[in-house]
Amino acid sequence: MINFLKIPLCTPFKFVPSVASAGVHFDDDWACRQIKSFESRGYYAQKWIRSKTTPIQVTATVAPMDVFVYDVNGDVVKNIAWSLVVTGPTYNIYEATIDFSDLDEGRYFLYILAELLSFSKAALSEPIDVKDSHDNVLEYKFKNSFNDFGVAWTTGIEMSFFVESAIMEFSPARSRTAYTNQNQDVFTLKATPFREFKLWVGEGRGVADWVIDLMNRIWCCDSVKISRPGDDVEKNYQSTEGAKWEVTRVKGWPLIGATLEITEQYNNDSLEMADGEELTPGLVTAFNIETDFFGPGATVNVTDLEENS
Repeated sequence: MINFLKIPLCTPFKFVPSVASAGVHFDDDWACRQIKSFESRGYYAQKWIRSKTTPIQVTATVAPMDVFVYDVNGDVVKNIAWSLVVTGPTYNIYEATIDFSDLDEGRYFLYILAELLSFSKAALSEPIDVKDSHDNVLEYKFKNSFNDFGVAWTTGIEMSFFVESAIMEFSPARSRTAYTNQNQDVFTLKATPFREFKLWVGEGRGVADWVIDLMNRIWCCDSVKISRPGDDVEKNYQSTEGAKWEVTRVKGWPLIGATLEITEQYNNDSLEMADGEELTPGLVTAFNIETDFFGPGATVNVTDLEENS
């Protein structure tokens, strides 16, 4: 049996193999060590809100040791234990909750190690800039309804990622079916208005390439909730049909920006405010009242349920 350690590429922290020399490939080493000699020095540290937590998941044949949190001096300042969540025939799946809330503001690194006899594999994260607040940062909570992208989503895992970004450039849109008669009179048979926006990622100096790679993977999930840290008002979005990332680069500068066209996942036709839990988006029920089941204390049979998405 071949031993292995797998860290999904949609993990909200960028990990690279813990090796002494830099490689030439995308996942070989930190972004700062892959800057070419003819490029300017442009370093990026991942943004994180100190009070926020997120689970991460790995698949391994060898149980990983605790997640070690290092500071910029190379000292271990915290250990985070893994939990066994899935037992497989030849491998297991583990999850750990990354929590910086008991640490001071500063830059940290995460270190993952799986070691048994001659097998020893380790990964180190990109630098993580932990603060109580960051300007112009949004939180992205993402999950999928079925296992994909190297993650066992059926464990119920929902991960978070923070990045400098903004929802901008609103565009009104609609789908419409019309009928034109012989006199060329036009009648609308059915029409649905909806909203489109442009998601901007990166500001000022830009972000590292791996950030856009991760965002691309996040937007492959069928559940993406966006909120602003502090107000925690979440809304589900999806990328528009056929949307592609548009990347902005400056020659000789290693950091980039990118945009993606997105739309609200639930196209509500009302401003909904409710006491307690959110209303189920787009839920319509129909029932037959011309039966003996209808009346005081009686049960109304639901004959149809339609959920718009």
